[in-house]
Amino acid sequence: MARLRSNWEKELASIDKTLLDLLNRRASLFQAHSGDPGVSKRLGKSQDLIEHRAGPFPKAAAKRVFREIGRGMGELTLGETVAFLGPEATFTHVAALVHFGEKAQTVPCESIDEVFHQVEEGLTGYGVVPIENTMEGIVHHTLDMLLESSLLIVGEVQIPIDHHLLSRAGSLGEIREVFSHPQALAQCRDWLGEHLPGVTLKEVASTAAAARRARRTKRGAAVASQWAAKRYGLPILAHKIDKMGQNITRFLLLGRKGAPPSAHDKTSIVFSVRDEVGALHGMLAPFARHSINLTRIESRPSRQKPWEYHFFIDLEGYSGDPPIRKALAELERSCQFLKHLGSYPRAKLG
Repeated sequence: MARLRSNWEKELASIDKTLLDLLNRRASLFQAHSGDPGVSKRLGKSQDLIEHRAGPFPKAAAKRVFREIGRGMGELTLGETVAFLGPEATFTHVAALVHFGEKAQTVPCESIDEVFHQVEEGLTGYGVVPIENTMEGIVHHTLDMLLESSLLIVGEVQIPIDHHLLSRAGSLGEIREVFSHPQALAQCRDWLGEHLPGVTLKEVASTAAAARRARRTKRGAAVASQWAAKRYGLPILAHKIDKMGQNITRFLLLGRKGAPPSAHDKTSIVFSVRDEVGALHGMLAPFARHSINLTRIESRPSRQKPWEYHFFIDLEGYSGDPPIRKALAELERSCQFLKHLGSYPRAKLG
């Protein structure tokens, strides 16, 4: 019996060694092709194999194993990979490049949810999502995801939104259709009506998608950024056609670890209050007592109970600063729910 036990123990040890060797081979392959923009996105697809494999190992456990493998692979280039709401040359992509540099490895995602997923699973080191625009207001889905996610806000970027008319056409008179995101078309409607009357306006998913469409025809044009013009090789026929004053979008940088304090910080929190008279006023009182400046308050309906709300607040300072620490402690004692979303450097206009 002792000899048999020794044999299976040796076999287990051999299998474990093989597993480690294979993980190292996988890591080497990942590092060798880390410049491929889609490599991080493909890591998660390995879990699809589990659905079509037979064996005694529990499926749920196998999924957890592959999830941890994905996180481990992501850590090899954690500080270099950035998920963003794509495709390339959208303003979210621009925000990622402005903050992380044009050499950063960026991973386009089809939705805000996917950006959060990429960072949560360790497939990328950071994520970039839009949070608010001076013309269109808050991005509510980003707020909802912040409430549910374990990720922290580690920074922010502000990008001026300048819309240009891009086209392969030789002149405005040759253009028959204009593509862009609905918001971009709305912001440029006056200029388009004056200079391209009667031209068909076609809505697409993003300004970058519009540039791709315009590139395929000499009779089409796109309302998009100068980054899209550069990325897709399109001349700019008309500059700054939105004519709407300051059009700025703020983007959040997401990470799994909090940012260290800097000289000019901002803290974001979310909390809910009891359903009683003066409840919100009472929740805000600690900030007044400790002379803390609130820069934004936004409410969102609670998904747990009708007519209850969560309040998202931005305030000046770092969460570890004594006045803020005291105010948050007082708030936590009296509110129903409190979540710290992150402390991070305040953005300068990019």
